[in-house]
Amino acid sequence: MNRLRDDLREARQRFTGGADHDADLEATAMALNAVLTFLQAQGMASEAQPLIGLLGALADISTGREAPLLRPRKRGPGKPGKAHEYEAPLALASAAISLLIEEGSSEPEAAQQVARALESRFLSLPTSLRGNSQNWQALAEWRRKLHRGKKSAGIRAIYDKAKADAKENGGGAASLLSVIDELGKTAQTPPI
Repeated sequence: MNRLRDDLREARQRFTGGADHDADLEATAMALNAVLTFLQAQGMASEAQPLIGLLGALADISTGREAPLLRPRKRGPGKPGKAHEYEAPLALASAAISLLIEEGSSEPEAAQQVARALESRFLSLPTSLRGNSQNWQALAEWRRKLHRGKKSAGIRAIYDKAKADAKENGGGAASLLSVIDELGKTAQTPPI
């Protein structure tokens, strides 16, 4: 387990959050390889087959070859929305807001607390709210859109899982805020 942790930390240190595509591909492959090595040591090599395919696809992309596994599917009408890698931290933040509300905070109090945590680390604020003391409102509105089904099913699944996991491990909103803090050390998020 220590080797896995060390290898993942090294990959995270190399990850630039979008500033260097090649470095990010390499760091992602390193992290995935660390997980695969761990799973193989646990006797789960056959169960990890899909991850081996993903590692091969990353290798193809890094050498300029097409990787069918990672080819975008044809999308339907309308705007494609933001990439999941950018909205995932906002899904975690929304889950933290929901948990704070369940723990007794009002929505504005919860959104303000989470917005402060995000701003102190990495959140790129919407242009219309930069310099405004009400930045939390954009985050609260993003959460409302999630609840109204205006975000992808994948993002909703991240929200639901994060909320359930935080409840299950007993950490509540505090555990999600610490995860957001860790993500913030390397992540870069576009405007809400």
